[in-house]
Amino acid sequence: SSSAGQPGMAAFVSRHHADRYCDSAAPPCSAPQPRRPAEPSTSPAEPPRSPASHSSHRPKSSSVARPSPSAAARLSRRVTATLGYEYKDTSVSDVDVTGAPAQVLVDSVEISSITLTPVHDARDSFLMPTRGTISRLAFEFADAAIGSELDFMRLSPGVSYYHPAWSGGVLALSWRGGLIVPIHSTSDIPLQERFFNGGENTVRSFREDQLGPTDAQGNPVGGETYQVLSAELRQL
Repeated sequence: SSSAGQPGMAAFVSRHHADRYCDSAAPPCSAPQPRRPAEPSTSPAEPPRSPASHSSHRPKSSSVARPSPSAAARLSRRVTATLGYEYKDTSVSDVDVTGAPAQVLVDSVEISSITLTPVHDARDSFLMPTRGTISRLAFEFADAAIGSELDFMRLSPGVSYYHPAWSGGVLALSWRGGLIVPIHSTSDIPLQERFFNGGENTVRSFREDQLGPTDAQGNPVGGETYQVLSAELRQL
């Protein structure tokens, strides 16, 4: 089943994603543009198809990132933490949203942010886990005090669980989500920094970005929250 609503969206699917949330303890990629972090995938259960999914218009986002320094530390045998800084120019093009509420989301901004990502990895294998868990929580902070035109806090948690199902078979469950909150002088999060669901890397029975909030014409405008739950059976 799946659900979506303002100001965010939620999706619950059965599929195989291919994402570092599930399969590595590497530091996070840059902030979502729009956010569709991927994890191991299987064919999803069929949620109801959005009636507007065949005709709505998908905006295109782009960013130019400067060199991004980061530092990682191992806090214990299973826990690591990464601290990074990123400065990027972000914009959105090919936009066809309508209505005053949606129009305020179209903006080009320079973002300066600091991200802290602790990871707890208790899997039995880095490459082909058969049991154990891996969890992470990425916290991103952008503020005018460090040169950002957009002020926000973003949380991106994720957890994956592995358990032997039969000889050579593994059950893999994962959950990931996100929350972005405007702070200080920022009142709206632009399209390129919002979360979008639907498509190859989230819910395949919906077209790209089509599961979630839309404008009056059915064009996706993304949300400030999202979550995806996936289940997979692997044969090793």
